[in-house]
Amino acid sequence: MTSIEHLSPEERTHFILCVCGNYLDMRNLAEVFEHMHANLPKPVWTHSKKKDEPAAYLQSGTRVNLN
Repeated sequence: MTSIEHLSPEERTHFILCVCGNYLDMRNLAEVFEHMHANLPKPVWTHSKKKDEPAAYLQSGTRVNLN
């Protein structure tokens, strides 16, 4: 995304501007790693299902406790 002007100020806090001019949602680390301008391996985990939940999920759907 090249602009975050349409987002609320609270929502904007979740985005970071890359040197290439695109904004990335820091809540989606898989997207951030894919976007990085380097040849990094794709992460084996995907996301957390709930805000403030101390767990992530592997691409297979297996829950990983982060405590």
